[in-house]
Amino acid sequence: MPGVALAPRWDSGVSSTGGSSPESGESRSATTGSTCSSSVSSEGTYLRRPVTKKHLESGSTRELEWVTAWMQGWRSHQEDAHTVEVDLFNTPHDPVKMFAVYDGHGGDQVSQLCADELPDRIRAAAHGRSKTSLKSAISRAVISLDEDLISRSFAHIRSRSPGSTAVIALVTSDMLLVGNVGDSRALACRRGKLVALTRDHLVNLPGEMARIQRAGGSVESDSGDYRVGGLAMSRAIGDITIKDKPGLPRKDQPVIADPEFTAIPFVPALDFLVVACDGIFEKLNNAQVIKHVKRGLAKGLALPVIASSLLDRCLASRNSATSLGRDNMSLIIVQFKHPLPSTTTGGTVFTRSRSRSISDSP
Repeated sequence: MPGVALAPRWDSGVSSTGGSSPESGESRSATTGSTCSSSVSSEGTYLRRPVTKKHLESGSTRELEWVTAWMQGWRSHQEDAHTVEVDLFNTPHDPVKMFAVYDGHGGDQVSQLCADELPDRIRAAAHGRSKTSLKSAISRAVISLDEDLISRSFAHIRSRSPGSTAVIALVTSDMLLVGNVGDSRALACRRGKLVALTRDHLVNLPGEMARIQRAGGSVESDSGDYRVGGLAMSRAIGDITIKDKPGLPRKDQPVIADPEFTAIPFVPALDFLVVACDGIFEKLNNAQVIKHVKRGLAKGLALPVIASSLLDRCLASRNSATSLGRDNMSLIIVQFKHPLPSTTTGGTVFTRSRSRSISDSP
């Protein structure tokens, strides 16, 4: 991430755009809070003051309500991106919904590419609605994008060797399917209890470290974090310089892009879903994130209010003695309405939202 000098600027207030009615799939967006962008610190990665403006987008269908929220925070650039598709396959009678977060590193090129490319690649790769078909579609989409990055298809990105995580949740009428690459997370609340749907792909996980060592990768410990080639993850999209061991197939390289999956049946006891980058979990653990959302819902707060307050909790204070809470922060909260119908009626038209990083300009 190159260091640049940002001119001081203060913005405040709320700007929003209204969507269609709730019956046809409502969508709203807003930018809230104030922004102070000062010069970049000597490290070139962090600002001297955080950018605290929050970027919110919310919407609803007959089955669920959702909100996306992100804040640049202390980082000199926003490197996260996300996707919301409330009718991924254009089948209003039985829509498949996609909620995904991509946490970029070394720049935002790969995370933005994921947001631009993965929905279309999943659509093209899917040959049905079964768990097996959708898992295969996600895997083929992610791996094909990674292979294109390794090849010359995206030479302008390849030269910089950035990378990204991807956590992708597909919601069908009878299933919640999550595919994960990297250390972003998906959590569900079922009957008021936490259900962890992903595991962080850390370098020191036994199976991951074994693959890295078989490939001749060098694992180093940096302040308690294990790294391979400077990367604190064993799986990522991009990062092509750690995937270039001669004679090794893609799946045996030190760093791979193969997603891991979790699927749970969709039952009325499923309350809500949280999809988020690791910046949300630097100061809060999984249980604390679920508890924060539960408390907000119990108080009758709107999802954008809950998401906004969660971002505030995850941001490091200016006098913090640790580095925790200084990353970009992005999250999606999905609240399920019950009962979730297997089909929709009345010719419902759903909005589709594929979001990229939003400018700080009001």
